[in-house]
Amino acid sequence: MSLKQECQSVVDIPNRDLTVSEVARLWGKDRLALGECARRHDGLSKAVEALEGQGK
Repeated sequence: MSLKQECQSVVDIPNRDLTVSEVARLWGKDRLALGECARRHDGLSKAVEALEGQGK
């Protein structure tokens, strides 16, 4: 996993009524992508802070 990898976009929701299981699956997919993006962003922020700290 690259820290510079672009975050996934939100899932496409079909233009129809969804079943409860579809809602749960799509919600879960979005939450997983959000968590992965947050971890990458945190890692990238920490790496930048470390590099900035070396310059002081």
